Amino acid sequence: MHTLKLKGGFTLIELILTMVVIGILGAFGFSFFSFLTSTYVIMKDERGIQQEGAYIVERIARELRDASAVAPGTDSATITLTHNTPASLSTNASYLRSSNILTRNGITIGEKITSFSITAVVVGASNCYSVSFAITSAGVTRSFQTKVCPRNLAGDTTGYKGKYFDTY
Repeated sequence: MHTLKLKGGFTLIELILTMVVIGILGAFGFSFFSFLTSTYVIMKDERGIQQEGAYIVERIARELRDASAVAPGTDSATITLTHNTPASLSTNASYLRSSNILTRNGITIGEKITSFSITAVVVGASNCYSVSFAITSAGVTRSFQTKVCPRNLAGDTTGYKGKYFDTY
């Protein structure tokens, strides 16, 4: 009697099904990687905006807390400090926004600034100041605002000194 030997291998249907499954898995993998990359780019830009905004808020708030006089304004403001610092021998800090660049005494401290203002506000019986600005990057605008009550402001005898409130 004659017996047939079976030869090992794959049929055409098995090969086609395997290619379809691999194609579907590849499409899901590509879409996941694409989403992951775009999320990373968005968060990188957002982190930069938040870091720059936090730096500007802290810098101005620190100088306002130590101010003896403030000339508020929109797109420009001058703060007279009670003393100079090791980083700056001047007791005046002049902020100016021009061409979306915010400078302090001519040195750039922020870019892509679309608005900037320091305005006088009253908190309780104290003279305080509201600092607000906006940063626009990649079509996204983030606003930052804080209120600061200077410690050394002339004529303020309420005892409410050096408070500030971040709202960014």
